[in-house]
Amino acid sequence: MKKSNELETQLKIKDQQLVNKEAQLKDKNDENNALINKENKLKEDLKKITEEKNNLQEKTQKEISDIKEKLEKQKQELANQDRKLKEKEEAISTLEKENDKSKAELEKEKKKSKDVINENKQLDQKLKEATEKVKELEETINKTNETPKTDFPRLNRNTAHRRLILSQDDREARTSALAQNVPDNPERYNTAIAVLGINGYDSGKQYWEVGVAGRNCYAVGVAKESAQRKGILKYGPQSGYWVLLRKRDGQHVIIADNPVVLNLPDTPVIGVLVDFNGKVITFYDAERRQVIYKFSGNEFQGKLYPYIEACSDSSINDPPLIFKEVQSTKWLQ
Repeated sequence: MKKSNELETQLKIKDQQLVNKEAQLKDKNDENNALINKENKLKEDLKKITEEKNNLQEKTQKEISDIKEKLEKQKQELANQDRKLKEKEEAISTLEKENDKSKAELEKEKKKSKDVINENKQLDQKLKEATEKVKELEETINKTNETPKTDFPRLNRNTAHRRLILSQDDREARTSALAQNVPDNPERYNTAIAVLGINGYDSGKQYWEVGVAGRNCYAVGVAKESAQRKGILKYGPQSGYWVLLRKRDGQHVIIADNPVVLNLPDTPVIGVLVDFNGKVITFYDAERRQVIYKFSGNEFQGKLYPYIEACSDSSINDPPLIFKEVQSTKWLQ
C-alpha cells in the first residue's frame, strides 16, 4: 500500500511535470509561432526590400546607363568643342601671325610716313629758309637797286673849327688866318680845320657832292657821330673816319686803316655815297662819273655825317670847300 501511494505520488508528480512540460511546450509553441510569424513578416519585409532593391538597382542601372550615355555625349561634345577650340586656336594663331605681319607692315608704313613727314618738315623748313633767303635777297637787291637819296648838306656851325668861316647858307667853308671867337663846345673841332654836316644819316643810301676846284690840299669824307673831335685826329674806319685826302704835292690818299695812295688826276667835284644796306662807302670823281675808292665791310653804329677839312697851312686866298647841289644819281654804280 505504501508503495502504491508512492507510485501514485510519483504519478501525480509526473502528471504535474507533464502539465508543466505541456505548458512549457505551449509556451515554446507560441514562441515558435511568434517567431514564425516574425520570420514570415521578415521574409515579407525582405521580399519587399529585395523588390525595392531590385527596383532601385534597375533604376540606378538605368540612371547609370543614362549618365554614361550622357557622359558619352558630353565626351563627344567636349571632343567636338576641343576640336573646334583647336581649330579656333589655329585660326587665332594664324590671325595673330597675320596681325603681327600687319603690325610690322603698319610700323614700316608708320616709319615711312614719319620719315615722309620729317622729310616734308625738312623740305618745308628748307622752303621756308629758301623763301626767307629769296626774300632777303630780293630785299638786298631792292636795297642795292635803291636809288640814292641826294642831299644838299649844310654845315654845322657848332662843329666848325675857329679858323673856318662858313657862308650864310652854311654850304661853303673858307679858311681864315685868324681864329674866330666862338665857344669851345664839346662837338667843335679844336685842332683839325674841320667841320661836319648838320644832318646825320643812319639808313638807306645817301649821296652828296663836295666842290674842291682850285684847292691843292683838303680832306673830304664821312665821320661817325662818336668820332674824336679834339686834338690831332687819327683817320680810318676803326677811328670812325672814312676820308679821301689830297696833299699839297698833288698826291691823293685814301685814309683806310692802312693808307692807300691813288693814281688820281685832280677833279673839281668829289661825290660821296653812303650805303647802309651794303655797308659800303664809295668815293666818286663826280666830274668824270668814275669810282675812286670803296670802303666795304663796314660796321655802321650810330649816325654818319658829311666831313670836310682844310689843311692847317691853307691860305685865305684858297677857294672854299663847297657842298654842291646834286644834278643826277642815275650814273652811280
